[in-house]
Amino acid sequence: MILSFLKTNKFTNFRFFLILIFLLAALPLTISLVQKRQEIRKEAASSSPPSATLGDYWQGKAAWKFLRKLTLANTGWSYGYGAGAHIEVINGVWYLFSRKVNWGDKPSYCPFLNETLGTEVRKSLDKGETWSQPVNIIIPQEGKPWECAATDGDAYYDSSRNKWHYLFQCLDRNNTWRGCHLEKDGPDPMSLFKETHANPVILAKQLWGKICNESSDDCVKIPGGVNRVFDEETWDIFHYDGTYFYVGFHGFDGTRGYRGIAKTPDFINWVAGDQNQGVPKDTVLDLYDTAGWRENWNSGGPIGFGAGSILFDNSYYYLLSEAPDINLACTDGQNWDWGIFRSQSLTNTSWEQFPAGNPILYSSKYSESDGQPLPCNPAYARLFKDPETNVIYLHYSRGSTDYNYDGIYIYQLVPSNNLLQNGDLWKCRAENWQKFPTGPTNLVVYRYPNFSSDGGCYLATNCGASSCQAGQSIYQDINVSNISSKNVTYGGKFATDGGTGVLNLAIFELDANFAIITSHQTTLNPTPTYQSVEKNLVLNDQTKTVRFQLYLNSPHTFKADEMFFETTVEPAPTLSLSPGWNEITWPDVSGKKASDVPVECPIAVVKENFWFKPYIRNFGGVNFNFEKGRIYYLKCNQAVIWQL
Repeated sequence: MILSFLKTNKFTNFRFFLILIFLLAALPLTISLVQKRQEIRKEAASSSPPSATLGDYWQGKAAWKFLRKLTLANTGWSYGYGAGAHIEVINGVWYLFSRKVNWGDKPSYCPFLNETLGTEVRKSLDKGETWSQPVNIIIPQEGKPWECAATDGDAYYDSSRNKWHYLFQCLDRNNTWRGCHLEKDGPDPMSLFKETHANPVILAKQLWGKICNESSDDCVKIPGGVNRVFDEETWDIFHYDGTYFYVGFHGFDGTRGYRGIAKTPDFINWVAGDQNQGVPKDTVLDLYDTAGWRENWNSGGPIGFGAGSILFDNSYYYLLSEAPDINLACTDGQNWDWGIFRSQSLTNTSWEQFPAGNPILYSSKYSESDGQPLPCNPAYARLFKDPETNVIYLHYSRGSTDYNYDGIYIYQLVPSNNLLQNGDLWKCRAENWQKFPTGPTNLVVYRYPNFSSDGGCYLATNCGASSCQAGQSIYQDINVSNISSKNVTYGGKFATDGGTGVLNLAIFELDANFAIITSHQTTLNPTPTYQSVEKNLVLNDQTKTVRFQLYLNSPHTFKADEMFFETTVEPAPTLSLSPGWNEITWPDVSGKKASDVPVECPIAVVKENFWFKPYIRNFGGVNFNFEKGRIYYLKCNQAVIWQL
């Protein structure tokens, strides 16, 4: 985002030169730029946003940040790629495997399908921003176990053997789902996978029959008998220990869903239901594990679990899985939520629930089909990690009749010390937010992902009348008596349902007796497009409570999302030139070498933490407005500040 001073008539190269000299003159140049240039370049190339662990997330120290969506509108891809989707990262390349609907391919021997289904893959060299054209890796072929469908599988690259594995649901003219396996040599999966042994490798009940075989098993008690669970599907190859591949899958008893784990050395021979061999003897998840969830289930309650994804991170296995009601067949109006669990042992049949409560992903309540929300929405959620950066991501698929919102949504796990509870409305309830007792103020949280800023839920509020009374507002009080830093950043994203509104974001600093010490007011004029707001302040030493308050100064319906109030850590008071903390580089000027010193700009500073006391303001008629604790990137030949 460009921050300031694009007008060259107010910011000449000469003035920029003076500013940089001012910044650097008082700083000891403790290293030689020539000697350290190679180290600096290496550091710059490897720099990435701070990473967070799932353990941080478990402790409330990390959050999912929306990155981008791959929709029918912004990609132009053919419908169907959101189904069975999963991203694998190998050698810095992202590979997106997904379902391919073979439009118009309707063989007579597959009358139960509208079209045959295959599997394709795309690749991205820029972490999901742009993608290649798709390549078929599995094509339905008459006479094969996947002659009607090859979908909802998982890929795993075995680097020790330089080989890709693909385990998938296969369907032939007999209309029974089974498990099939194909392979491909080499690190690049962008071509057809090959059959190296007989398929299918898994028959109905082959795994569940070994798991659901004792009266004490949940998957025996729930359906009312042994060996009543079948349809091993939605494969997830999540771990390889050098001998065995560990695989997650779901099952179905005709009404309810289950999640299980098995292992295999070769995708032909399987071990299941034996905790002495390192796999659970019962289901990993079933309908008992939805007790206490934040959901108003339809009549009959939740029916268990379907698809899932496991990621190992810092001694724990984390399992993300879907939990619907009504049925597993995708029915308009049903709830279709996702929860997260963890365990240190794969033999465990009782996994720890997310301490802040499940679900963490909620089904849409927006009516799009005959007055009902679309089914299976969201679906195919997956956790994945970039092994080069250790950054953890989550993606899922949203359905919508609006092509601007139908597609794959990608999120990154980032560190967070947001002191606002439910600030990003991840709970999909108005929990933690209150109405100020003036006027008929409305406050509600909507599960309408198309109208949120991040594909989830959002808060909506209005005055409840054609005009607003003074003081109508919503708020949340924050205890700041024990925070580690008085330097804070706050803001959010705000919009209206229509027109341009007037909204006042107020921060009140309160003492131990709840008396106002001072306040900080920001007047906003939201429009139907979300506007991002971010401000900084230093709290008074006597401040014990902060009130984050939104005043409704026009009779619009306001939307709020991704709100935050976070502490920031003050860096060192000087700009050190030590390797690793900051970097020195030359501007990217065409025709010049990196070692050249451009006349118009003797030095540029990249990735610095600027901490000015006071800020540098009004130099040459330009308000620099550097903000405390923020990271900036100065590129002097363009006289532009970019915020990373």
